[in-house]
Amino acid sequence: MSDPVATRPAVDLGASFGFVLKDKAWISKVILPGLLTFIPILGPLALLGWERRIYHQIRAGQEDEGLPAMDIGDDIAGGVAPAVALLNLFGPLLIFPMLFAMFPVLISIGEAAGNRTVLDLIRAFVMLMTVVGGLGFAALSFGAGFLVPELLRRGFNGEATPALRPRVSVAAIQENPMPLIVAALGMMGANFVGSLGWMACGIGLVLTVPFAVATNAHITAQWARVAEAPPPTPDAPSPPPNAVAWRGNR
Repeated sequence: MSDPVATRPAVDLGASFGFVLKDKAWISKVILPGLLTFIPILGPLALLGWERRIYHQIRAGQEDEGLPAMDIGDDIAGGVAPAVALLNLFGPLLIFPMLFAMFPVLISIGEAAGNRTVLDLIRAFVMLMTVVGGLGFAALSFGAGFLVPELLRRGFNGEATPALRPRVSVAAIQENPMPLIVAALGMMGANFVGSLGWMACGIGLVLTVPFAVATNAHITAQWARVAEAPPPTPDAPSPPPNAVAWRGNR
């Protein structure tokens, strides 16, 4: 009797981190995406579009073809949907910086009032909200990181507003919580590798950021295979022995 769990797809981080290095010409292919790292707005959009191109290449089973060449125009257009999908998640987090920006205004109001007691109360409130808000922002940001693979999957599939259909993602996550965690941790590791170029010499981002982008695309493609796989079908139960014997005696 086959084990349906054993035959389901999984997220292999080793395959994702080794994907780029399998292409012997990978350095020449990441120079253009790497240079676009330094261009505001259009650069990140082009990188997301390139990541989307890699994602669909992996989904099509063309992993052995290596990294695709970047097409700046097409990739900028292709990066719009996943960028908007990510804003569905991280946009609400912008509320915290907006609230923090109001704190100096509150203190100024207290100083203008000329009442020492009111000013002290406002300062205490600001300090409390800064601590609570900072911890809340950090916790939500960390938690949001575990949803990135799912949002990228839907964005790469052309959905710009996955927040309007949350049941799709909720069902995928409930069915496959561990693969999602593995995928998210893999992306965090890839993003750390991407930041090493800046830590080393700045210009190293030309190599490390595209490496992280391509690795994340491979991880997202693996997560998509898991999330979109049909649910396992349990084997039909065997008939009870007495029923078999009864049919044999007829």
